[in-house]
Amino acid sequence: MKLVKKILTLILFSVAFLSCTQVVPEVKSATATIIFEYKSLDSLPTARFSVFVESNSDAHRYETMKVTSNSTNYVWELNEVIKIQNSNRMFAGNTNMIVPEGEKIPFGEYHFVYTNADGEKVETNLNFNYDSAFYTTKASEIPAFMKTKFGKKYIAIYDNENKLLFYGERTDNLSDTRKIWNKYKTAHHFNEVWTLQNSSVMCILPTEDVVPSQK
Repeated sequence: MKLVKKILTLILFSVAFLSCTQVVPEVKSATATIIFEYKSLDSLPTARFSVFVESNSDAHRYETMKVTSNSTNYVWELNEVIKIQNSNRMFAGNTNMIVPEGEKIPFGEYHFVYTNADGEKVETNLNFNYDSAFYTTKASEIPAFMKTKFGKKYIAIYDNENKLLFYGERTDNLSDTRKIWNKYKTAHHFNEVWTLQNSSVMCILPTEDVVPSQK
């Protein structure tokens, strides 16, 4: 879960807390990402849903959010709202929305309701669609599958305390564990991450050691 928050935040925003104001809440736009995570190369993924709205007002004052799938009537009522700022742009959302086991994140229209510290509400809608074939695609198949969709390959590198050392495109100088270690001497493990260009889908492949254990 921490890994998902770190990576998603770095992809979309720069983290910062916002000052409190007494501005009536307004929303400019909404974005959504379905996050697929894999435990092994032969495993199928688990999935979670991440949604954020961009606010014209102080996103730090948003205290709760309610997300409804209009096509299925699934409802998420969330007391944890992540607040993010990138330059003068302000966002609020959550990265940990799931559905019952065996179900898929719904397609179609979503309705968002955010409530601020004064009890004022702001509402917006978003249409979200993705390829459900991701649910039946193993981790080992993701690179080839993502290439057919013009996906981008990234890498998240951590030290032995799980502190993020680097997140960015996985270029040739980070193509294997030796090259990773040569560039980041304190690197301990990493995840390859694939995303669609519109950020609607993110695939986090299994954790790998930078220097494989000796047997």
